[in-house]
Amino acid sequence: MNEVLKKYFECYCDMWMKYRGTYPQISYDSEIDSRLYIGTKDEEEYIFWKPMVKNENTDFSKIEKEYGFNLNEEIKKYFNSYWFLELKGF
Repeated sequence: MNEVLKKYFECYCDMWMKYRGTYPQISYDSEIDSRLYIGTKDEEEYIFWKPMVKNENTDFSKIEKEYGFNLNEEIKKYFNSYWFLELKGF
């Protein structure tokens, strides 16, 4: 999973660089972890961002217990691979 997302984010960022000359841009949200943001928001409240490898794992046991089911291991791997703000295709 990690290699698939790595390739996706490389392509995603490359496309932004090719067509706009920047990192991806998104509406600023003060509740988002600022480590994902690059620079400062512009006058229209947009800011650049960059995906990051997620070094800590989220423990899903509380959610699984509360709702009475186990998440698929691939879903857990997905959510524990990267911090990102948007998935989008071109």
